[in-house]
Amino acid sequence: MRYLMVLFNIFFLLLSSTTAFSDEQFKVYDSARALGRGDTNVAAFDSDEAAFFNPATLSEAKSITWQLRFFQLDAFVGENLIDTVDDIMDMKEGSTLGVLETLAEKFGQRQYAKVQYIPFALRIKSFEISPFFTSSNFAEARSPVAPDMEFRSDTIAGMNLSLGLEATKGMHFGVTVRPMHRTLFQGKMDIGDVINLLAESEAELGDVFQEKQATYVGLNLGWVWNASKELRFGATADNIGFASNQGEFDNAADPLSQRISLGMNYRIDLKPWHWDFALDLQDVVNPENYNYLRLIHMGTEIGTSYLSRDNDAGFLLGINEGYLTTGAYADVFLGRLGLTYYAVELGEYPGQRKDRRYALTIQTAMTF
Repeated sequence: MRYLMVLFNIFFLLLSSTTAFSDEQFKVYDSARALGRGDTNVAAFDSDEAAFFNPATLSEAKSITWQLRFFQLDAFVGENLIDTVDDIMDMKEGSTLGVLETLAEKFGQRQYAKVQYIPFALRIKSFEISPFFTSSNFAEARSPVAPDMEFRSDTIAGMNLSLGLEATKGMHFGVTVRPMHRTLFQGKMDIGDVINLLAESEAELGDVFQEKQATYVGLNLGWVWNASKELRFGATADNIGFASNQGEFDNAADPLSQRISLGMNYRIDLKPWHWDFALDLQDVVNPENYNYLRLIHMGTEIGTSYLSRDNDAGFLLGINEGYLTTGAYADVFLGRLGLTYYAVELGEYPGQRKDRRYALTIQTAMTF
């Protein structure tokens, strides 16, 4: 008992002494399915998103000779943005006062939208190639007394080249090489900037918005160990050594931070259903100095497969950055449809600045 108390005190000190970072965590790729179960993905079983999360699981699906995914589209929309659009649509035409009142209510609310597109993906046994495109965007008004607006648009086009290998029975390793090009627009506007843009004919948006570009080559490693039929552990290392700009850009975007994550998954077999319980500690080295409570992810998924690997359905529940998440997915033969309701933290610690969002995914696949 004495040793348990010592370990608890050390853990509490680590959490309380971490330097807080105030913003949402950056990720190249988000998964509606993973977010529905608390964004747990490190020790998850093999799926169509293995190349993004843990390439080691590619070598687990012995039944796959080859797979072609024709199309995948993911949309992530903030609840605040949906409310803002609804308010604008409800306003009377030409109501300037209504516009001002609507904008006045939006201070401190992030207007967020993200889209992801995978035009195709080809998997041959445990090797996969999958080009992708993501664009994450938000605008946020702050300080009603002296108003200012922050904008950010982050677009990445890249490709996964992934391979999974089985070392021994139950032990798998994987690697993903991910070349990417990033275009980042960001900036802030206050009342003075707005007046200058309106009053000065020579003023340009480029004076307010800063454009950065970078070409990266990310190296990601994965590991999975099936300790028993029910219990498995996983580990991933993304952007090893920090993925820095490889292009010749005068104003290059920042390097992509290295992320080392640990996870476990426990599966209960309820044939034809399976019930998974997952726990992740993501970004354990924490180079960005986030509050450690934001790095703990928990979730559960209950699902079943019917006819083939491409025909399945399931329900999701989890905790992401301290907030409840939920979702569901189902294959309707023409493709898989998934919907998730989740939240992220924009402040320093869970509970400070919650931002609720919806995620919708549509994808098709053919497996042989």
